[in-house]
Amino acid sequence: MEYIIATNPEKYIEPGLSLIARQYSIGSYRFDLLFEDRHGAKLIVELQKGALDRNHTYKILDYYDEFKERQPHEFIDIMIIANKIPRERQRRLTSYGISFKEIGAIEFSHIDILSAHWEQFFNKHQIIFKRAYSKSRSEDYSPSFFLSDHDCWVEINTETPTDQEILSATRFCLKSHQVVHIFVGEPTSAYSYISCNFSEHCLPPERIQEMMADPEKYGTDKFSEEGSVGFGSDIYFSIENGTVKLEQAL
Repeated sequence: MEYIIATNPEKYIEPGLSLIARQYSIGSYRFDLLFEDRHGAKLIVELQKGALDRNHTYKILDYYDEFKERQPHEFIDIMIIANKIPRERQRRLTSYGISFKEIGAIEFSHIDILSAHWEQFFNKHQIIFKRAYSKSRSEDYSPSFFLSDHDCWVEINTETPTDQEILSATRFCLKSHQVVHIFVGEPTSAYSYISCNFSEHCLPPERIQEMMADPEKYGTDKFSEEGSVGFGSDIYFSIENGTVKLEQAL
């Protein structure tokens, strides 16, 4: 729950938030999440799995007081997120000016949970990554993660990708000239469904122009004036002596 909300605040809290820290310590207190909005205001978020209890209802006020005492010029808001917030707790939070949000466990999407597991896998094995937050299948599409050490993109799917998803990855590969691996499942057992690999043309210019002039015949979704996309599979992460490698299955 904490990891998913920390990495998806715009989806589960509000747009414009950026994470400052998880498990933030101040004085003798430690709270779950600290965000900053686009105006520089801080948001303290306390989480609870299950139904909100009395302890969580009140201790966020201690966090606020401690934070405000140490940083009196900061504008601070506070929020509680729980799977279930009883009506009497909602009334009490409202009376104290505490924002709250009820998010049932089933509301966390499978892809968000899976992406969180991949992030934990990358962090555990010290794999440097950049997360892509756009998941639309439009011109703004980008795969889930960029792995700089491996110079490739990784797309994470909960199930076999659709033809449209493969096409989006192909177009991205064609535009970026970078490899895109589409993995299905959890990081420890994932298999690479397909890999999109860009290669520059070795064809004469007149042949390239001929092919570009007949997109239906040659399939320009996999082809441009600069190069073309080929497909491979059976890529997996191997872990040996603490080192993680992307390898081709034999």
